[in-house]
Amino acid sequence: MTCRDLPPGEYASWLQETGLDEESARFVAALDASIAHGDLETSSQDLARLLGRPATPLTDVVRAARGGALGGVRTAS
Repeated sequence: MTCRDLPPGEYASWLQETGLDEESARFVAALDASIAHGDLETSSQDLARLLGRPATPLTDVVRAARGGALGGVRTAS
C-alpha cells in the first residue's frame, strides 16, 4: 500500500472520482488539511470534565476493538 499526501484540491478531486459529491469532497479535503496543520490540536481537559473521567486515548480504543474487547466487536483479520 502506498500513502501519498495530496494537496487539498487534488484530494477533493480524488474523492469525487470515488463517488463523493463535490461539496462533501471539498469539505472532507478542507477538514483533512486543517487536521494536518494542527488546527484541531488542544490541551483542553474539556472532554475529560464532560465525561467525568480521563478520555480514553484513540490508540487504546483501536487496540481494544482489534482484540474484540468492546462488547464482542470483532474486526476482520
